[in-house]
Amino acid sequence: MPSALQARNATTRSDRADVLPEASVALLQARIRDVLQRIEQSGRTLLDMERDCFAPFPPKLRFVSPIADGADQISGEIALDLGWELQAILPFERAAYRASLANHGARERFDALLERSGCLLELPGDPDRGLDAY
Repeated sequence: MPSALQARNATTRSDRADVLPEASVALLQARIRDVLQRIEQSGRTLLDMERDCFAPFPPKLRFVSPIADGADQISGEIALDLGWELQAILPFERAAYRASLANHGARERFDALLERSGCLLELPGDPDRGLDAY
């Protein structure tokens, strides 16, 4: 049987909320929304053109992210707003990862996004080994 069409996007921890310039947030949100909408449209176009190659199910749009502070959280929120499923992959266990986030606001957004995520995978990384966990 042909497989179902699935679109995935992933982000990696690359920024911190405390260094993201306030003035850039609206522009970043608009660009992320545009990119995700383009990915979705491209997937739907492919599905329409190659329907015989896919199972007869609606496409599943999944956004995979560690939901770190900054652009990761912004992207996750937008993906959910667009109807995508959020899948969280953390580099190490949840409590230690949460504690590594920049500030209280980032931790609150992290908690809210985890509640809305469709799945959570906690990798066995060691938070004391810095970038090796990523």
